[in-house]
Amino acid sequence: MWQAMLIAAGLPPSRQILIHGFITSGGQKMSKSLGNVINPLEYTSQYGTDTLRYYLLAKMAPFEDGDFTKVKFEEVYQADLANGLGNLVARVAAMAQSVSSIKYQVLSISTEIISALDEYKFDEAMAHIWDRIRKADQYISENEVWKQKDEEKMQSLNWLVGEVRQIATDLAPFMPETAEKIVTQFGTEKIEKAVPLFPRLV
Repeated sequence: MWQAMLIAAGLPPSRQILIHGFITSGGQKMSKSLGNVINPLEYTSQYGTDTLRYYLLAKMAPFEDGDFTKVKFEEVYQADLANGLGNLVARVAAMAQSVSSIKYQVLSISTEIISALDEYKFDEAMAHIWDRIRKADQYISENEVWKQKDEEKMQSLNWLVGEVRQIATDLAPFMPETAEKIVTQFGTEKIEKAVPLFPRLV
């Protein structure tokens, strides 16, 4: 139908069409009679637009059906955003603010992210980013960076800040508001603590 409309309007037909699957709720088709219709505005007003973007992109394969419930959404929010990305950014900022100067360099989106985007594999792109987040968190814990001194600590923080900046760069196509906040916080040689990106649920 879409191609016919383009041709009728004298426009060239699309070279590619992305057709996503259905979004179910609790394994069932959404309907008013079942009372399981998800109102996206309720979620964006409470959790922010980027949080909903993350769930839809990371937890639903683009060409398959996906399931959405409030319980699943809040589990993902807590695990991946509050305890994952948000916690990493807060930990690195807290340690880096005690250092007078952190190296800064302009970054480009990672090749893995570009490749995934070219194939519309948004979930794989997000998986690459969150793998980077986990590795950075693991580095902090295993090396006890908060206990390090002088040159050793500076080397660790330069690497960690670089990772956070790269994560923000890679996130920009998917979570632009979050990426901008991280870039603002980490975009200078002097880094300060900021309001948590994703406050933990109580």
